[in-house]
Amino acid sequence: MIKAVIFDMDGVIINSEVLWDDAMSEVLARYGAKYTRELKLLCMGKSIEETVEIKKKAYNLNVDSKKLAIEKLSAVLERYDKCLEFMPGFLKLFEQLKQRKVRMCIATASDRTLMDAVDKKLNLTDLFYGNVVVKTPNHKSKPSPDLFLDAASKLNVKPEECVVIEDSPNGVEAALSAGMKCIALTSSTTSDKLQKADLVVNSLEEINHNVIGILGLI
Repeated sequence: MIKAVIFDMDGVIINSEVLWDDAMSEVLARYGAKYTRELKLLCMGKSIEETVEIKKKAYNLNVDSKKLAIEKLSAVLERYDKCLEFMPGFLKLFEQLKQRKVRMCIATASDRTLMDAVDKKLNLTDLFYGNVVVKTPNHKSKPSPDLFLDAASKLNVKPEECVVIEDSPNGVEAALSAGMKCIALTSSTTSDKLQKADLVVNSLEEINHNVIGILGLI
């Protein structure tokens, strides 16, 4: 029986994935590199420091990693302040689950700095009554199940009583490794990259339309 829904944040609750793409394009252009989304799947669910190393290698950048990470974070935070919004259908889904007394938690690879920026704009931590797990140095990055297992513990439920809503292959792998069910959202990649999930949807509205069926089905 499903008792809890664990949300990934970026690309599921907030429209941050497009903002990250835009920020990375700006930063890489400073070093004569053109950003492409080919590496996005490898980077999703990773920390800024990890994604910087991936991109440095891919684009053969001769730049200090810490400097690049600071530039990337600064560009992202600027976009959060101006353009951050909820994903279409999220608030309606949240209210439906809340009415059915489904426990909910956020489990995100974003760190505390990014979470604070999200809270400043959208008050997410308050919305979830403090049920938020952010990445710390003690967490291994997705596809490790660490974040999701911590979220289940925070909600006082068993992993098998949880369903995760994710938008990345790394996130899907992490949910399944945690022993949880997973709904994959095609907001950041194509459905063929998410086929390991128990269910693939093209929008949160698809979940809105059949919350009872989805919670019961999977």
